[in-house]
Amino acid sequence: MSSHPAFSTLMFLVSGVTMVSTICVPVGTLHTISVPGCRPKSVPSTGCRGMCLSYTRVSSTNYLELERSCKCCKADKFIVASVKLSCPDLDPPNLRVPLKKAESCSCRPCNSITVEDVATPDF
Repeated sequence: MSSHPAFSTLMFLVSGVTMVSTICVPVGTLHTISVPGCRPKSVPSTGCRGMCLSYTRVSSTNYLELERSCKCCKADKFIVASVKLSCPDLDPPNLRVPLKKAESCSCRPCNSITVEDVATPDF
């Protein structure tokens, strides 16, 4: 067995799935809003980024069934900010555009998956 730190970490993640901590936090991003007739404007926003615990495994009671737990880093709460654009080609020459921002994030259920989405390799 290798003593390389990355290998040790990988082994921990594989063998101790329930011990892996999750992190899901708001992160900043920059958007350029472009509307015909207006000057493009770069504005800060927030989204969510992180790692959440997910797995698919063979059921311990029925070896032909799979148990799934799928969690994704998603926004819990949003705020909608108003961005003012300068639009010299429009009347009036200003336009307000809504921009959704993540206020808080957490690990939440992902979209559902079907049995067909899970590969079934032959052994």
